[in-house]
Amino acid sequence: MKLLSRIATQVGFAGLILLGFLLAFESYLDIPTWLQPLGRMHPLLLHLPIGVLALLVLLPLIRNEVGEESYRKVRTFILDLGLILTIGTSLFGLFLAQEDGYSSATLSTHKWLAVALCLLVYVLHTWNSKLSQNPLLNNTVTVLTLGVLIATGHFGGAITHGENYIWEPLQTEEKIDLAESSLYAAVIAPVLDSKCNKCHNERKSKGKLVMSTKAGLLKGGESGSLWLTDQPDSSLLLQRIHLPIEIEEHMPPEGKPQLSNSEKELLEAWISAGADLDAPLADYDKSTAIYALAGQAMAGKQNAETKKSYDFPAASPKVIAALNTPFCSVEPLSANSPALAARISVREYFEPSFLADLKQIKKQLVYLNLTDLPITNDNLKDLKDFPKLEKLILNGTEVSGSNLETIGTLPALKSLALSNTETDSSLIDLLRKATNLEEVYVWNTHIDSNIVDNWQSEFPDLQFHLGYQPDMTEKLKMSPPTLANAKMLLQPGELARLKHSLPGAIIRYTLDGEEPDSVEASIYQDPMSIDGITVVRAKAFREGWEASETVSYTLFQAGIKPAAVKLLKATSGNYRGSGEATLVDSEKGNASNFRSPYWLGFQDNPMEALFTFEEPKRIDEIVLSYAVNMSSYIMPPKRVEIWGGNGPDALQKLHSSKPEQPNKYGPNTVEAVSVQFDPMSYTHYKIVAFPVTRLPEWHGGAGDKGWVFSDEVLFFGADD
Repeated sequence: MKLLSRIATQVGFAGLILLGFLLAFESYLDIPTWLQPLGRMHPLLLHLPIGVLALLVLLPLIRNEVGEESYRKVRTFILDLGLILTIGTSLFGLFLAQEDGYSSATLSTHKWLAVALCLLVYVLHTWNSKLSQNPLLNNTVTVLTLGVLIATGHFGGAITHGENYIWEPLQTEEKIDLAESSLYAAVIAPVLDSKCNKCHNERKSKGKLVMSTKAGLLKGGESGSLWLTDQPDSSLLLQRIHLPIEIEEHMPPEGKPQLSNSEKELLEAWISAGADLDAPLADYDKSTAIYALAGQAMAGKQNAETKKSYDFPAASPKVIAALNTPFCSVEPLSANSPALAARISVREYFEPSFLADLKQIKKQLVYLNLTDLPITNDNLKDLKDFPKLEKLILNGTEVSGSNLETIGTLPALKSLALSNTETDSSLIDLLRKATNLEEVYVWNTHIDSNIVDNWQSEFPDLQFHLGYQPDMTEKLKMSPPTLANAKMLLQPGELARLKHSLPGAIIRYTLDGEEPDSVEASIYQDPMSIDGITVVRAKAFREGWEASETVSYTLFQAGIKPAAVKLLKATSGNYRGSGEATLVDSEKGNASNFRSPYWLGFQDNPMEALFTFEEPKRIDEIVLSYAVNMSSYIMPPKRVEIWGGNGPDALQKLHSSKPEQPNKYGPNTVEAVSVQFDPMSYTHYKIVAFPVTRLPEWHGGAGDKGWVFSDEVLFFGADD
């Protein structure tokens, strides 16, 4: 005890001198790199002196029970430890304060309160014996110390968590009128507030960026503007949220609450639509992505405000975890609720068994989204086992109005979405069975306003959503054509097919990379055969409508499949795809979803893969398919090498190629490099793809290492 008291006395005196010296010359202070980690320990250490000094309030309560001598010893120990911790924590805080991004006013108040706290604790420690002889003075200084402690903590919390952090739970949250407010205030600001504003507010502006105010958002930070409405993919905000989480520039930082996929989609759509901070939802084109996503978000908020409680038991966490796959997501409808919501996605890989698997949570599933899946009336038979299902979304599926008896037997169903399907007036049979149904979405079906008018008297409490009913004099922009093929890698004999959902639409296309126009470009009439790699650029036209945006599809023809593949270099991070077979499984990936099992990612090593055939194959072309997602540092390979030989140790270089590198940000695409050479007949071929070692100057991560992501390697030659 005496040793600790001597140490505390020396630390207290020397610490106050050092603290005063550093404060006097703070404007000249430059914290060396090796001391900066100590500053960042300040938020961790500050809880220790708070806890120790708080014991000064509780200690008098046990004074009579422990006796005067024990009481003084414990108080002395508390003051010894409290002084050391208070001085140390304050010094570390001063180191941290030299970093950028903190409001000078709040930081200054917090800093000088901390100095006052150090002085008061030093007085309590140094004059402990004298103060104990004057209870009134002792209690006064102790209470003053604890008051300064609380004030210091309050302003520290304001810096870290925002103003009024302590009392915020006791205050009534200001409700936003979703119908009257701007789209930004209703759905964008809450996302930024929950995931961004803790570090980018008026009191703590990391990177000199304030995201808690409109002015701050428009101003941007030290890295520039947050968004470019004419180049959404080049927007800094979107680049940072899509970076791999292990990269330092990824936002929010690793360890902080991350943006969900729906929140990322919402931000992307909002920026693409112009990032207007004042426009209400009604001002947006109803055919745009932001209108649909914002509408869903607002509906979710309204549902949360009137959130019903569920009394059924929760599903097993292990079952929920097992059901979550790249094609199926299952999550609670809201925090601490046993009710579950499920969404099955990716049309090309849908299996009816996915629906059957959900029977494991049939007693908890209340929301099911099957949008754009190849669901038919026959697939719906599995739904009869979901007694709690309240909302079912079948938009874009192959169901029709007839033979939907299964849906009519769902006792809890309140909301049914059948938009963009072949649903017709036979739907009335279902409506007569589904007595609890409250709303039906039937836009872009064979049900029009005349049919609904006839039905409304029979179903007065049922709300029909017909979607946007355009003014026929208004010239609307068409949606682009879509690829009807299930996959972009076509099997032998398979033809490429395009489609458009609007009757009377004319699809024009090019295969030479040129922009399709309304005069010279070929009109799509019949499915097309492709050879090797073909880039189809297509656009939709119709009289009285504005032409669609151009859409581009890179189609691949299946080649000769090797007997085995072996990776000679390890992948980087967690981007291991489905293992070595990823490169020959005939499955194509999406450049915007590079975390899917269809991609292998390389950054620290080049992609180096050895392909083996059971007998020599005459090959004259090898195609490497790769992703380009520049905002996530995924670039074309810097160089691709092809090696061949009749054994893994007898390889020689056959050819090399340098894919063209982009000179500005562009859309996320799947591209390919075709390496052609004189026909060779070997049993072994090796492909090496080198990632970009330094990102170019125009890139937001200039100087950092790039990535190579590949999903397929194709072989062509005389034997195919």
